[in-house]
Amino acid sequence: MITNRIYKLLLISVLVFGASCSTQKDGFSYRAYHNVTAHFNGHFNAEESIKKGLVKIQTAYKADYDSILPIFVIGSEETAPDAFPEMERAIEKSEKVINRHTLKKENKDSKKHPVFNKWIDENYMVIGKSNFYKRNYLKAEQVFKYVNGKYKDINTQLSSATWLARTYTEKGEYSKATLALNRFEPKADNKDELKADYHKAMADILMRQGDMNEAIKQMEKSISYIKKKKDRARPYFILAQMYQRMNRSAEAITNYEMVLKSRPPYELAFYAKINKALSFSRRGGSSDGIKKELMKMLKDEKNEQYRDQIYYALGDLALEEQDRPLAIYYFEEALRVNDENKKQRAKIFLKLADLYFNERQYASAQSNYDSTLTNITAEHPRFREVKARAESLTELIGYLNTIELNDSINTLCSMSEEELDKALKKAVKDAERAADEARRRDEELAAKAAADAANSITGSFWAYNQNLRDKGKNNFIDYWGDRPLKDNWRLQSKLNANFSDPDESVISVVESTNPEELPDKYKVPTLEELRASLPCGDDKQMKDSQLELAEAYYRAGVVYKENLEDFDNATDIWEQQILNIEESDFHPMTLYQLYRTWLYKEQLSGYKANPFCETCSSKYWESQVRERYPNSEWARLIDNPEYLDEQEVKRTAEKEAYEETYKVYARRNYYDALTECNRVITEEPDNHLLCKYRFLKAVCIGYTDGAYGIRENFIQELNTVKADCPESEEAAKATEILNTLNKEATLPSDPNNETDPKDPEEAPKTNVFKLDLTGEHYFAIVMPVQGTNISNTKATISDYNAVNFGSNGYKVTNNLLNKDNHIILVKPFPGAEDGKTYMNIFTKDQNTLKDINEAGYTYFLISKTNYIALFKNKNLEEYLQFFTDYY
Repeated sequence: MITNRIYKLLLISVLVFGASCSTQKDGFSYRAYHNVTAHFNGHFNAEESIKKGLVKIQTAYKADYDSILPIFVIGSEETAPDAFPEMERAIEKSEKVINRHTLKKENKDSKKHPVFNKWIDENYMVIGKSNFYKRNYLKAEQVFKYVNGKYKDINTQLSSATWLARTYTEKGEYSKATLALNRFEPKADNKDELKADYHKAMADILMRQGDMNEAIKQMEKSISYIKKKKDRARPYFILAQMYQRMNRSAEAITNYEMVLKSRPPYELAFYAKINKALSFSRRGGSSDGIKKELMKMLKDEKNEQYRDQIYYALGDLALEEQDRPLAIYYFEEALRVNDENKKQRAKIFLKLADLYFNERQYASAQSNYDSTLTNITAEHPRFREVKARAESLTELIGYLNTIELNDSINTLCSMSEEELDKALKKAVKDAERAADEARRRDEELAAKAAADAANSITGSFWAYNQNLRDKGKNNFIDYWGDRPLKDNWRLQSKLNANFSDPDESVISVVESTNPEELPDKYKVPTLEELRASLPCGDDKQMKDSQLELAEAYYRAGVVYKENLEDFDNATDIWEQQILNIEESDFHPMTLYQLYRTWLYKEQLSGYKANPFCETCSSKYWESQVRERYPNSEWARLIDNPEYLDEQEVKRTAEKEAYEETYKVYARRNYYDALTECNRVITEEPDNHLLCKYRFLKAVCIGYTDGAYGIRENFIQELNTVKADCPESEEAAKATEILNTLNKEATLPSDPNNETDPKDPEEAPKTNVFKLDLTGEHYFAIVMPVQGTNISNTKATISDYNAVNFGSNGYKVTNNLLNKDNHIILVKPFPGAEDGKTYMNIFTKDQNTLKDINEAGYTYFLISKTNYIALFKNKNLEEYLQFFTDYY
């Protein structure tokens, strides 16, 4: 007796072997055969190939938990090529299914058998998805459009619309993406997984456009259609991040808790707990539960590599609860336990820097901004801000150090011999203590580095271990700062003693005049050396010290006001300058700055006059400017605030007039240019470009007299430029020309380093190469004839293309470019963009193409027409310059 199972097997065998595989006939057996084969022999294996490729992409993906995670993980330009072989295999299998199993003849009974082969659309979708993951968005778009227009199954239409929208999204065409989704909204009969993908795609579009509120709604809809608990973990995490970005802490915390209930991977669970802490708002209740959880995580051995992030979260919690000292403690602990995570170091340093900056603790802020800069790249969203603050604060600290140094010198020089002796002895003792402390800390750092080297994974000597060297460098920079290499830097910064009793004062020791006398960095200067370094008794040095001090006060105030917008510190330091320093060139500017700053406070900051503070008003400082400098530019500025604008208009007009004169000179009208130079020099002695006119005059004389072999007038004018415009750029140029004239008789170079007008104007070259970025292109590799195997190289490239770009149909050909070089071509590409994509992937491959890419061959793209031109003129260098200029 034949069982049902055997009966079914026999029936299938009859269908398979009894039916012809023709695609021109229709009927039950034909459809059964083609459907079964298309599904199990083609589509299933193609889908499995895509899954394998996605595993590679997802394995290479490194999540950035400081940003909202991407809704879809599709790989980057660097990681996507790893999955190309799997995607190509999927395309190949699906194309075979479409070619071999698409039924061509329709059955008359269309109601009974309305579909020829229900797996053909699925195979088209595989081709579209594979091209999408290969980042070939143009081909993917074409496929998804075709499926969407041809197949009317509601699931096929929704799926193809979703993938089409995702393709547009990756191309940055958000309006097209939105339109594609809006045309096919989910219906009740659509599969839940397709509905989930649809709403994810819509959320992705909205999130990229910054519409977080609507993106949240779409993510919530998507999650409602996801059935498996573990599949909901990542969407919940992204939703929580969205709420966190919107400062909706309660909803963020709720969704992070949902992540933890969804059986997430360990890393996702860890960051859900961390972000839950970072989302806490003191308005939302007590943080005791979150702190307890973080402390428990801190003790868990599994979290050892994450301890810096746990401490960071604890610091953020302390800040939210307004416990600033505790927050700083936790952030510093985070730095202490941080090992290799450079990005986290930057995050902690930046947090500390902002904390200190907001509290106006500028020295601490400066060191932390500097440390932040050593740990971030130019792509960091706050790079420019951090760099600007670091530079401003470094400038400010420099001025403050100058003030401290010169104040200390003045204080010491005003002491009696007995007081000075006492102060210097105390300075030596403090320096010795600082040197001992520095030596102890250096020894600890050295011991730690040695221990790290001994315990390193490689067990190699530290000098050959890049990780240990980088770590040691980071530790050094974090502790000592990124300072220039010079002797005695520690003593210069450490030998500052604060004398609080009447017999003591502040001391700073100037740098030793002979650093070679102190080769040991821990050596402390003697009492005699300190005394000898002081400028007391030298009137010129003391005067220079006073001028340096006045400048430092003024410029420090400018940094406070202009760069840091700290008006209080600006007025304080300027007032100290006026009170403590004798008259200098900087005093008028300082008085005017005080007037303007107090005026700003009164007019724009709502400052109310203080009746007990005489100097706390713009009127007081206005009177000081008028009384002390009645006819100065600063007094005129008070009377006419537009004075500077008028000066700017004048300078702009003068600049435009000079440019016109220069154009006359550039056209070789030397006499006309010389006449205008003489006019300006005679009639406009206050022209701010007078030195440029003097130099241009000299050059014109050089050319006019040079025609008759006369050089004396030219030399005389150049010497006049040097005398009338010392230390200017024009004087430097004049000196350079004079030095040349002493060696050989030459005419002067162009004053603006442009094309020398004595040279005849060249007719513009007719470039044999024409730019056409949309026409057919080739990727070219130039190889030397000697020492290379052209056949092996071609075979390697052909094999690479077959595995990674088989569906594109690229051909590999070669020619002899000239007697020295072969040229290999990969072709054709429909345009320059496709060629650039291929070239980028090709040159980064370190597996199949490793030997080729490391051989130093010349690569470039070339259009079909330019390739013909290159073969005619054989000028490879000219084309490479063209390629560099336009591609």
